Amino acid sequence: MRLFFQIVRPRSEPVAHIALLHGYAEHLGRHSEVTRALVAARYAVHLLDVRGHGQSGGKRAHVDRFEDYLADLEVSLPMRNELKPEQLTRDVAIQEATRKDPLYQQIATPRWFNESSRAQETVLRRATEFVTPLLLLCGGADPIADPKAAREFFDHATSQDKQFKQYDGLLHEIFHEPERDVVFRDLIGWLDERAGGSVQRAATGQR
Repeated sequence: MRLFFQIVRPRSEPVAHIALLHGYAEHLGRHSEVTRALVAARYAVHLLDVRGHGQSGGKRAHVDRFEDYLADLEVSLPMRNELKPEQLTRDVAIQEATRKDPLYQQIATPRWFNESSRAQETVLRRATEFVTPLLLLCGGADPIADPKAAREFFDHATSQDKQFKQYDGLLHEIFHEPERDVVFRDLIGWLDERAGGSVQRAATGQR
């Protein structure tokens, strides 16, 4: 279904983001004055014509479930990805490549953040159920994912074959850090011990 929405931003960095919803039989265009007032006060305003209203699709002034309006709102409220490349890696070349990458996500929906947080809580709560071989690698200076949480999961996992390695000074994306060759070596070494990779490579003349 086609949904019509607008985002009106102030010229400078917004104080906050406001979701402004219209009432029954209305549309977002009827709230231009309050939008201008909010933007003048440096608030970014997100407006949506809910399904069946204004320029959005759907049967006019009809909804099957009121929850459908909430689903529409989720889609129309993109949240900026505030992660800076400098938080991910110390490799300047990769930082610049990330900024220019057209496929790198700049926004996410509120639902994504909610579901991600809920999934993390579930993983920690059910850590004792994790019984398969486990290699947990993390950056000791990660400003995004707390290494202490990774260690907590590791300590509670009941796998009989588990290994934890924290790389001091590395940030969030350890596979993109300047020391990534060390990380790659540790990863492949752990896999080789369990899958016999080094033996198979030697048999075919590979190292």
